[in-house]
Order: sequence, then structure tokens, then C-alpha cells
Amino acid sequence: MNWQLLGVMFLVLIIALILVGVVIFYIRHWASRGQAAAQRGDGYEGNYFVRYLPAKQKAFVNAGKLHGKPAPAKKRTFLQYLLTAIFVLGVAGALIATFYGNRDKLAAPIDLTDQEQQALSAYSYQWKRHETQQLLSLPQQVAYLKKQGMVLVYDHAALAWMHNGRSPTQIALSQWRKFANSYQVKSVDCAWKQLAECHKRNPHGLYVILPGHWSVPQIDGLLDRGGKVLAYGPPQQAFQAGNAPFTLDGLVFSSAVSADMQDIALVGDRELTLGLDAGLVLSVQPAFPDYQASSARPQGIAINDDHIAGGQGSTRLFAHARGKNGRLVWMDFSPNADDHAPEINRAYFQATLAAIFRYLEGKPYASWGMWPSGAPFAALMEEDTEDQFGNAEAVAKFFQAKHYPITWYMLSNEAQQHRELTRLLAATGQVACHGDNHQSFTRNDLETQQLRLARCKKVLETLTGKPVLTFRPPEERHNNDTLSALLNNGMTHLITHIERDRFVPSVYTTQDGQHSLVNIPRMSTDDYVLWDDYKLSDSESIKQLKQETDWIKQVGGLLMFSFHTQFMGDEAHLQTVEALADYIHDSNAYFATANDIAGWWRLRQRLLENSPVTEQDLQAFKPVHLQVGSDGKLTQQPVTDTNTFSTLKHKEPQ
Repeated sequence: MNWQLLGVMFLVLIIALILVGVVIFYIRHWASRGQAAAQRGDGYEGNYFVRYLPAKQKAFVNAGKLHGKPAPAKKRTFLQYLLTAIFVLGVAGALIATFYGNRDKLAAPIDLTDQEQQALSAYSYQWKRHETQQLLSLPQQVAYLKKQGMVLVYDHAALAWMHNGRSPTQIALSQWRKFANSYQVKSVDCAWKQLAECHKRNPHGLYVILPGHWSVPQIDGLLDRGGKVLAYGPPQQAFQAGNAPFTLDGLVFSSAVSADMQDIALVGDRELTLGLDAGLVLSVQPAFPDYQASSARPQGIAINDDHIAGGQGSTRLFAHARGKNGRLVWMDFSPNADDHAPEINRAYFQATLAAIFRYLEGKPYASWGMWPSGAPFAALMEEDTEDQFGNAEAVAKFFQAKHYPITWYMLSNEAQQHRELTRLLAATGQVACHGDNHQSFTRNDLETQQLRLARCKKVLETLTGKPVLTFRPPEERHNNDTLSALLNNGMTHLITHIERDRFVPSVYTTQDGQHSLVNIPRMSTDDYVLWDDYKLSDSESIKQLKQETDWIKQVGGLLMFSFHTQFMGDEAHLQTVEALADYIHDSNAYFATANDIAGWWRLRQRLLENSPVTEQDLQAFKPVHLQVGSDGKLTQQPVTDTNTFSTLKHKEPQ
């Protein structure tokens, strides 16, 4: 019982009772005044104290015009009791309503006992990010190039072509010769008019088409003969005024002013064209400016520098199979890591190049679909229930009626003040921790973070009866101590800010590899960006969120929309959330809670590593196994039992 609050309310009750007594006394006095005046017979009022009336007013009293005729005693008594009863019932009703409305505040506060605090472990771990996929080895994939060689296709006349004071052909020639020297790959030059003859002499070599005047008939002939073609940079035709856009196997080039899209978001292609995981980000600048490429099925698209989903979605990596053996890849970035910014993730960069060369070679390979049941992308909607906690009720009613998943990140101090609503939210979606209050965790040491997380976890689990496994730090701020405090409290995953080189979940492990946490990043705008920074209207917000959803669906990544109770008091903002949830549902996404996203990511890690899996996990997530043969054809196989999995786990995962 909250004795402090109860004491305050008891004091208010005493004051209310005193007020009731005063009012009742006044009502009784008022009701008896006229009767007393009638009994006196002289027009004066009162029994013990006589009220003086001026002569004119006394005449009115005597005439019965001021008070009317004296009422019968029974009628006066009835009115007296009626007014008294109404007032007493009103006060009692108000007090009952006050107690009922504050029943959560009257309940005993939930907190850690001294024994529970003493039992907390504050062990500090060192953390590192673990790659959940098996990244390809570039030296291994370059082995076939060393055997077959590389042919650089260009005309010497193209060296004279200048764009913005530079020679694109000369730049590309230098970059690829540098790559060949780095990996000891033999390279030869070939002019366009000699391309067929070059292919006869070396039918299995890699043909790199350098910037210049491209001949589509020559490229088509090379692909039809089973050639391995890597087109690089822009064709000269893309910069010639008045020409129609240049097209190569569905890839369209056009002149365009360079946009601020310096990085590449790799596409998780469900056809396993390159076998890349969705959401890996390469910090690689285009080698040549002022043009744009677009395609219906890219393997990499441009992403803006702040790594928020959206933008033009222009193609920066493309792959296409021609016939039985012909393969085409187009890329716009230098193959040398040293030509890019120092912060480039070299492991991702080299794995991407390795995937390109593997595809061109035509080797068979296999992997697992990005999301359960082969869904094109995943989506998570979560509300931070903090200030104006009561606004969560309208959101809960919508998600409950639609049977949509949602995750509630709660401040436990607010949840204690709204216990019935907290239980309603738990019945609607997943309950998770946002902290014991909204103060930043990074300002605290490990012991304090450990205590705060334990308090939040205990409050929410006591109120809802459900395990709390997830944490979203206030303002998404966390450090190494936060991760250790999570593990010490038996929690398994968290939501944080955008990671620079990926926008799908990652796994953090302790240095000894014995413990792990799943980190779920956010890469889409949240409600503060929409309504506090950009101040978008309802229709503008819905349009923006649908564009981001489409962008993430194209990539095959994870959409996470975060919103707060503070904004849900506005009907337009609530309608925006509802419209996005409907749009996600209609887009065939893997629409899930944070627990489900983290659970799937752990299972996918085990699948990629050929580790043991349970029948229950396979039936819950229904993973899809993908395999591409040497002919480029894809086979898909849903896996829902361990017997089927055992026939696949010994095959090459990449």
C-alpha cells in the first residue's frame, strides 16, 4: 500500500467532511429561517438572533412577497433532508471516484528488495560484433581469374573522351590494372572491333567493359556465346545530349546531376542472384559523377549519407544471366578498397567483390532466405509509453482489433501509475523495458545501470506476468556497461540507433563467445523526425512512411517505426500509425514483435552455421532454403522439420 499517498488522501477526506458539516449546517439554518419568521409573527427572522429588516423589506416579508407564504413544516423538513442527501451523496461519489481513479497510485510501489539488490551481478564483459553470415573470401574467388585472366575492353580513341576535365576511360583502366596487379591476375587489352576474336582466344576469361562508347550488339553477342561480362562505370552515350536513355539488359543509363548518395545498400535478392544479405551497407563512392543508372531488379541501390531509408533508389550494382552460361554484372565503384574512404568495411567490400566474381564464374551456391516463410522484408512497430501514458489505450484498441503485432517499450515508473492499462497493453502485444525512468543510462556506471534495469524488469513482470527480454535505452544511448547490465539481468536483445554499415539485426558476443545479445537497429524516420523536426501533416507523414516502406521492401531489410505516447493524443498522428500498420500488413511483410525478430535472427545464425536447431523453431519461423545451380536457376525449399534440415546442413552455405 502507498501509505504516503493514502495519508494525503485521508487528509483531503477530513477536510471534505468538515466542509460537508458546514454546508449541512447552513442548509438546515436556511430551511428553518422562514419557518421561524412565521412563528414569531412580527416579520423578523431567527430564533436566537433576530435579523433586522428595514421597514420597506419588512413590509414585503409581511405581505409574503419576499419569502412567500410559510411552508408547512413537513415540506420544509423534506426539502432540508433532500438537499442534505444530495450533497452528501455527491461528496461521497466524488471521493469514491477519486479513490477508484487513483487505485493504481494507492497500490504499494513495486521495487527491489534489499536481498534482490544484493543478489545482482555486476560482472563486466567485453563485447564484439559477430558476423551472422559467412562472408566470402575474395582471394579464393579470384583464383579462377588467375587461371583464366582478365580482358579490358576499350578503344584507344576513348582515352581522348573528357568529362569534367577527366578521362573516365583512363581512370577506369588505371583502377582495373591496379586490381589485377594486387591479386596477380594477368590482364590484356581488347578493342571493340576485335571483341569476338578475343573471346575465341579466351572464352572463359572475365571481360571488363570500360567507360567509352559501348556497342550493345557486341556485348549481346559476347553474352550469347556464354561470355562473362563485367561492365564498369557509364557508357559515353549517357552523356550525349538529345539521345534516348542508353539501355543494357534492362539497365538504363541517363545523365543526371550527382546526388548526395555516396553509399550502397546491398539488396537481399530472393532470387539469390549474388547471394548477398540484405541491409549491408558499403561506403563506396561512385567512380564517375553526373549520371544515373536504374533497373527493376538491382543488387545494390544508393542510400543517403545519414542512412535513413529512402532516396532516389538509383541502381549501383546489377547482375543478370543470359542464356545458359552468359553472365553480366555492372558496378560503378572502384574494385580497390584503397580508392575509398578509410571507414569502409573491408570485409563487406571484399565479400561483395567475391560474390560478383562467383556469380560471373557460374558456380552453384546456396543460402537461407532473409526472413521467415520467404517474406520480402520484415517490419516492427513499437511505441515508447512514457509521458501521457494514457494515450497508449487508443493505439492498443486498434492493434487489438486488427490482430497486428506491436512492442511496447515502457518506463516502469509510469507503468506503476497505470497498472490496468499496462495489463491491457500486455494482452495486446509484447511488453519491453524502456528504463525505470527516462534518464540516460550512459551517465551511470555498471552497477547503477544494472540496478535500474533490474527494477524495470521486476515492475513490468510483476504487473503483466510475462517475461521481459528486450530493452530500448532512452534516446537510444548505450555503452559497453549497458550490454553487460542486460546480460546480467537475463535479457536477450535491445533496440539502438542506426549502425553505419548495416540496417538489419546484428549479434554482439562476449570476447569468450559464451554469451550473446541481438541488436535491432532503426533505419527509418521516427515520430520526432516527422512531427517535431519536419512538422509534416498527416497526409505528408503517411506518404513519407509508405515511401520508406517501399524502399526497405526493395532492399529486403527491416523496417522499424518508433513512436511515442506524447504524440498519440493527436488524432491525425494516430491515423498515421494506423495507416502505416495497414500498409505493412498489405505488403506481405514479416510483421512481428521485437522478440520474434530477435528469435528469428538467432535461428538464422544457427542455420548459416549449420548448428543444431529445434523442431519448434523451424515450425515457428518456417525458414526457406535457397539454392542456385550452375545454370542460374533457383530452387526454394521451405524447412519446417529437423529431418529436412539435416539433408541440407552439410551443403555449402555460400
